[in-house]
Amino acid sequence: RPLPLPQPHKLRPLGLPTPKKNIIRSPALSSVSKQVYKDPSFLIGLAREIKSLPSSDADVSLVLNKWVSFLRKGSLSTTIRELGHMGLPERALQTYHWAEKHSHLVPDNRILASTIQVLAKHHELKLLKFDNSLASKNVIEAMIKGCIEGGWLNLARKLILISKSNNRILDSSVYVKMILEIAKNP
Repeated sequence: RPLPLPQPHKLRPLGLPTPKKNIIRSPALSSVSKQVYKDPSFLIGLAREIKSLPSSDADVSLVLNKWVSFLRKGSLSTTIRELGHMGLPERALQTYHWAEKHSHLVPDNRILASTIQVLAKHHELKLLKFDNSLASKNVIEAMIKGCIEGGWLNLARKLILISKSNNRILDSSVYVKMILEIAKNP
């Protein structure tokens, strides 16, 4: 018995574009925004641009609004940490407040953890009472690390004990930092 004739709608004449499911995308064609928001040099450059604002009254939104379309969750944590290294905790806090106003950037524990660490390190963290049962592990660790870097060893010790009493297992790097600081200043 002869084979059935091919259906005309199932044959593809040569020269027509291939269906989208068969297209192989090269990494070179990926969008620029995917490359930028992870790039540490861009994020550190953003911190330098914030630092170079003309006055302390100038708002960080002047810089950040230009780059809002390129930023994603977690990308500003590097910028906030860099502002902390530059000695600008108030700019780091302004950056966090700016991020809170943009729904595609929050909620994000990395940004919150970086901000808390910078503020604790520079003795700018006014409210240290928090609900340990609701705070994430990263936020608690950042608070303890910031207290250690800022020289608040007793407060860091209390936070570690609170975490331990609530059966929280912290990263070993927190304990190592604490032990090293105690060894330097017994």
